[in-house]
Amino acid sequence: MHRYGVRDVEKLLHLPRSTIRALIAAGFVSPARGPRSAWLFSFQDLIVLRTAQALADAKVPQRRITKSVRELRRHLPDAMPLSGLSICAVADRVVVKEGGGRWQADSGQYLLEFEGDPADGSLSVIERNTAAEARTSAPEWFDKAVAL
Repeated sequence: MHRYGVRDVEKLLHLPRSTIRALIAAGFVSPARGPRSAWLFSFQDLIVLRTAQALADAKVPQRRITKSVRELRRHLPDAMPLSGLSICAVADRVVVKEGGGRWQADSGQYLLEFEGDPADGSLSVIERNTAAEARTSAPEWFDKAVAL
């Protein structure tokens, strides 16, 4: 298994060393220790750090990223890796996508999904009826699409 040092992470992901340290302290990643106590990151760690980079690129403040990850880590089982979650930014919030729902990582509050453009005055809540969707056949979906 290939391990990556801090310099490798800085080069690959363009993350400053201070951000990497903060994410380790928040429990975002748990790198192994190598010779002279150097951090060694796995490929799974790189995936999680890339998520952190995407959040930073979306203008989510570093303090909010670390706070959200700390809260998320606190509520998840220790064995569950963060790389198994779909984490993204919505506005300046860290959001976890899980199944058909989305919730804020720092507060656990679920988010409603809206369709439309509020600027145009058209906005509607998308209600998901998974039981009915599961019974809908492909030709019925096609007919619905044609009707739209």
